[in-house]
Order: sequence, then C-alpha cells, then structure tokens
Amino acid sequence: SGLAAMIGGYLLTQPGREAVATTGEPAAVAEAYLPAASIWPFWVGLGATVLGHGLVLGLWGLIPGGLVTAIGVLGFSGQSRRRD
Repeated sequence: SGLAAMIGGYLLTQPGREAVATTGEPAAVAEAYLPAASIWPFWVGLGATVLGHGLVLGLWGLIPGGLVTAIGVLGFSGQSRRRD
C-alpha cells in the first residue's frame, strides 16, 4: 500500500493532463516517459518480500529487506531521471 500511495502522490503532483484548450479540443500533452527494461523493479520487489518476512520472523529480515528496498527505489528513480 505504501508503493501505491507513492505512485498516487506522484500522479497527483503532475500537471493536468486532461487540459482542454479554449477551442474545445484537447491540449497537446507531452508523451509520458517510460524507461527501458530495468532491473530495479526486481530489487524493489525482492527487498519488499524480505522486508515482509522480516516483519514476521524478526530483525534478520527487516534490516536487509529495508536496505534492498531503499536501494531499488533510489536506483529506479535515478534511472527515470536520466531518461536513457
């Protein structure tokens, strides 16, 4: 739910994409940028899985899971900013 909230928050901060010009025609909208195939979502998923297991089983999973998740999120956001 945290990742969904992060995506929702990002979309809320974007400028209005459904803007309509005064002529009644849709305004020109910049094409959405989607990065090429990336390994970072895999690391986010792996880290979230280990983090979830750590919540149930103990500290041995919390710390590495949180670290891997944070690295994955930072790597993915950094890749998106470079616009390869």
